Amino acid sequence: MILIQRITVEWTKESRGGRGAAVRNSFPEALTVPPFDESSDAFMVHSVRFREWENFVSLEDLKGFNSAKDAQIEPLQVYPHDDHLVVRFVWDRVHCGAPERSSHEIFHVTRGHWGRFSCNGRFGPVSSWGCQWHYHKTIFNIAFVDSLDPHLFVESKPQSVQDRLAILK
Repeated sequence: MILIQRITVEWTKESRGGRGAAVRNSFPEALTVPPFDESSDAFMVHSVRFREWENFVSLEDLKGFNSAKDAQIEPLQVYPHDDHLVVRFVWDRVHCGAPERSSHEIFHVTRGHWGRFSCNGRFGPVSSWGCQWHYHKTIFNIAFVDSLDPHLFVESKPQSVQDRLAILK
């Protein structure tokens, strides 16, 4: 089973400094995964969003897919092999925002382990996000396991940790 947990914090210039920055920087890098039927899907995505304009209240979603083959979870590509996953970062303006970063392989995750990748970005006032500056930080926890431990990401350490964090102006 491949399990990806995507935790995204989104904010505007109102939360760039002071109290707003303290709030947006207080969110965890990992959360407990809600229960699901492991027998039905080989690939699960647990998405959690915290948005400034929704008072940073969590919005949670859990989706399963029958096939994990060459899955792309913006901006990641996950390539499963028998004993490991290959995880790639693929930059694009729509999902990542500025500044541009090079696309490349991030890490391999061996069976029974997990890795963490973080990225951030800025969207300009004329973008798909509307008429004001908008920022995000997204953390991906990627596991390759035989069965789910809902506390895997919070009670163990990742095999690999990488980030593509930029200074957002």
